[in-house]
Amino acid sequence: MHEVARLAYEVNEEELARGKAQLKAKLLMQLDGSTEVFEDIGRQMLTYGRRMTPAEVFARVDAVSLDSL
Repeated sequence: MHEVARLAYEVNEEELARGKAQLKAKLLMQLDGSTEVFEDIGRQMLTYGRRMTPAEVFARVDAVSLDSL
């Protein structure tokens, strides 16, 4: 519990990189079936007004820096 609370105030580069890799893997695993793909398309259309490519999503994830956290 101490480690989870620490992340609210202090994150290092290694933890950020691990989080980015986990998020990217989860995003790709969510596109495993047609239902999940359609849900993703709907979510992106409601949020962004268009469907983003996985490369664009990954670029946005990669753009997160320690300073922006």
